[in-house]
Parts: sequence; C-alpha cells; structure tokens
Amino acid sequence: MSYFGDDEEDDEIAMTPVASSNVSAVGWKGSIAGEPVMRVEFLDGRVYRYPGVPQSVFQRVRDAASVGRELRKLVIDTYPGEEE
Repeated sequence: MSYFGDDEEDDEIAMTPVASSNVSAVGWKGSIAGEPVMRVEFLDGRVYRYPGVPQSVFQRVRDAASVGRELRKLVIDTYPGEEE
C-alpha cells in the first residue's frame, strides 16, 4: 500500500526549481497524512517523497550550493523515501 493516496487533494506540493546537475525541483508541505513531506524531482524524471523532513532541512537543501550533495547528506541517507 502506498503511503500517499492518489485520491487526496491536499497532498499537492508546490515545487521550486533548483540549479543542479541531478535535481530539477524540490518542494515541501507541512502536513500530508499528519507529517511534513519533502518532494524531489530528478532530471531523469524520477520523483520521490520523503516523509518526516522538517522545513529547516528542506530549506538547507533548496538553498545549498550543491543541492545533490545536501540532499544525500541530509535527506536520502536519513529519511525513507517513496518513489511516486
């Protein structure tokens, strides 16, 4: 069973384009299914959601000189992701 239901209207996450060789955009929402969620769109078309990521971590990734490096260090290696 997917953590994120396709029929939920409140799971829309606004995305922000980023300058990266691997990531095209990132987004964050304060509550989906009761917890914060970060969404990441990769240049190859894959999209992942990471439940539990605090806004401060999202902001650090979004604003990083190397988005991919910060994403790996702060999110991918710490929070379980689910491909959409």
